[in-house]
Amino acid sequence: MNLGQLIGELRRRVDVDVGGTHQSARVAIGDRQQQILAIFETKPRIDVHDAARAMDVPERLAAIKLVKMYRRGMLQRFGKPRSYTYTRALK
Repeated sequence: MNLGQLIGELRRRVDVDVGGTHQSARVAIGDRQQQILAIFETKPRIDVHDAARAMDVPERLAAIKLVKMYRRGMLQRFGKPRSYTYTRALK
């Protein structure tokens, strides 16, 4: 799966039930998240340092973005807290 296909998959419509009404929701992908996903084109596993370099931001901000993507189910996380590595989530 290439980056374009992955982004398309993540933007797919998700059916949700809100207050008894059936609605559709979109999963939005931000620019920084796209930059992180682009790293996976060349590396199967990344860490905070890789993400920070790719986005040209401090490591703390990169860590926040990675955790957000992990919690949304976009990434899988491995390792211990100070040395987490991430891979794309398989769906």
